[in-house]
Amino acid sequence: MTPRKQDFRVILGAVAAVFIMALVGCGSSAEFHTHQHTSLDVSSIAGGQYIYDVGDTTLGPVFTDNQWQLMLTEADSSTLSSGTWRRPESTAIEVNSDAEMRVPDSQHYDFLLAAPGDHVWVIPEATSNPTPTLSISAIAPEAMSSLDNGLAVALTGVQGPGTLHVYTQTGGRFGEPEPLWNSRDSMPQSHWLDLGGETPLNWVFTDPGIYLVQVTARADLKDGSEFSDTQQLRFAVGDSTGEQALEESWRGPSTDSYFRAEQRVNDEQGTTWTTRVLWASTVLFALLFLAVVITAASRSRRRRYDLQSTTSRDAQR
Repeated sequence: MTPRKQDFRVILGAVAAVFIMALVGCGSSAEFHTHQHTSLDVSSIAGGQYIYDVGDTTLGPVFTDNQWQLMLTEADSSTLSSGTWRRPESTAIEVNSDAEMRVPDSQHYDFLLAAPGDHVWVIPEATSNPTPTLSISAIAPEAMSSLDNGLAVALTGVQGPGTLHVYTQTGGRFGEPEPLWNSRDSMPQSHWLDLGGETPLNWVFTDPGIYLVQVTARADLKDGSEFSDTQQLRFAVGDSTGEQALEESWRGPSTDSYFRAEQRVNDEQGTTWTTRVLWASTVLFALLFLAVVITAASRSRRRRYDLQSTTSRDAQR
């Protein structure tokens, strides 16, 4: 291999390495297991108030009244059909004494920041007890046909007497817990949900009372637009009743504050990306300039060598 070809290969390798280092690492997100389903059939949107105290319930986006909204439905997992979709502001979920449990004596549950044996109230992802379950999903027909590739569902506020922890379990109800959301950390806390997916959730409340849990969903649509919706889920934990939860008013951060926070994060991420591109471009031009200099120097040395060789041969003659 000639010195000139070797120089070019070294330079091209350096250029590739620089671009990989500059452009990789734009952020990562935790992945959680999801189950794929066919579309749920939306039979109707109910009016009036309703209380869930048992059964499998899911929260997902539905297109109604010419807008996208997060709604609740009690789904039949055996037939993959839904009952009536209900508005969260008019719906309460009762987490009664049947949901009261003790914290396991296992390091896998250290994220609860509770001592083994402490009382907590749990909505499990699956249960044989007379308690409800609550998942998040993107399986309504409108979602399946209109969303681009999925949606982000974020915890944006919690109002209540204790701490809320939400976690998934790898491999189902007997797998190790994977924390998803909690009311102790800063918000928003986002979870990505693939189109057609459903994420079973475990909801843990450390104290009895009324909780309002604010969630926000955002998604890109196939027509190039986007939608967002924010709702407060209402929970009556322990001896509290669903009627009390329905009367509770939200006193937490507004939806606007979440959007401002998210926009600030997006702006910062955009600035970081732009900086990396500019830095990579600068280094690329520097390397290309170096390549030109090395090539020119190599050619100059070769011409001098050829000239010296010619002069030497002439002298020998």
